[in-house]
Amino acid sequence: MINPRTILEREDTKELIYRIAGEEGLTALSLIPDKGEPANEFDIAENLLIKINSLRNTLYKLYELKIVSFTKQKDNKKGWYIYFWLLNLKQLIYLLVKEKETRIEQLQAEVERNESAQFFTCDTCGMEYDYLQAMEDNFVCPSCEKAMGAVNKGDFVSMLKQEVEKLTKEIEDLKEIRNTIGEIQKSEIAEEERKVKDAKKRKKAKEKREKAKEKAKEKGNIHYFCDKCNQKHKKDSKIGKEHINFNSKKYFWCSLCEKKHAMQSSIGKKHKEYK
Repeated sequence: MINPRTILEREDTKELIYRIAGEEGLTALSLIPDKGEPANEFDIAENLLIKINSLRNTLYKLYELKIVSFTKQKDNKKGWYIYFWLLNLKQLIYLLVKEKETRIEQLQAEVERNESAQFFTCDTCGMEYDYLQAMEDNFVCPSCEKAMGAVNKGDFVSMLKQEVEKLTKEIEDLKEIRNTIGEIQKSEIAEEERKVKDAKKRKKAKEKREKAKEKAKEKGNIHYFCDKCNQKHKKDSKIGKEHINFNSKKYFWCSLCEKKHAMQSSIGKKHKEYK
């Protein structure tokens, strides 16, 4: 699976970030996580050896385009707020794709213009004219009065189409990375939901055990194990009262497990409170 953070190593990404927030923005982003614990702005500033206000100004430029987000906490001792930052990789990809799609539209318009019209140029002046402009001047350069020549735009159009193909492939790669991020986020959400569900199950099971223990403690003085009958008796029953002297010294009736335990057994020692 593609590591989404590799997008930060791409030249087109670096160019975009540099235009928005300069060199400082590039280095700061490399220190901001895209998930998990947000980065403390003081740690970032210390790492970059810059003042906190300079860092904030840089990150705010990225924040305006939603490339980063923040939460803040008040330092009760010093009285100011500390900002914690996270990188939004999906938004960064969105901006890159949007730029490339805009460029593709421009290139396609240029391809259409050059394929649908004929152009003429003056070799001396280097000026280029479309067919109507050249015809108005009788195909003579208005600046130097030299004859114009027809321009073959085949190579130029081919170059434009290659650039469109290149940008289209880059968009596909970016969308694949975006899909990977989506899959990772879904997996993390599912894992978090599983943990919450397991925690609820453990809590419910613990509550059930505690409830059973409390119930067992309430019933703890109801029964005893009779050596004569080799079974349990209710203490307040007729036979229980008659056989109370045969209350076992080797065994006891466990109200938690609902069975007898040997006094000196490991479980017996553990459950004596339910005697």
